[in-house]
Amino acid sequence: RVDDDLPALPVFLASSNAFLILYGPTYLKRLWCIVELFVFDTMGGRQVELLAAPNTSLGDDITTFDAWQCQCFEPADREYLLTCIEAATGSHIAFNRRIRSMLRELALEQNAELVGPTPAVGERFM
Repeated sequence: RVDDDLPALPVFLASSNAFLILYGPTYLKRLWCIVELFVFDTMGGRQVELLAAPNTSLGDDITTFDAWQCQCFEPADREYLLTCIEAATGSHIAFNRRIRSMLRELALEQNAELVGPTPAVGERFM
């Protein structure tokens, strides 16, 4: 269960030197994956690498990403994670903007061809 694992996630990620995203068609649809990325960034993790599957375009996925459309195997886990996200960021809108901005910046750093539309002013990842 996620509510058993989530409290340990910061401890696990704090001991990690890097975060690897194996990006494919379902990455932005799996809520646990997005929460891992968010927690790593929130804890100050800076070394993130994105490896995209062949013929995978990140641009449209970033632009339309919405955590509230993501899924978990257990519906109760999904509700728990969404509640934690809102508590941590204040709103689902803020969370979505932050994830979109992180991924845009990461894609720009690693491969400009993966990037969709330019983010709005003030939406850049810090």
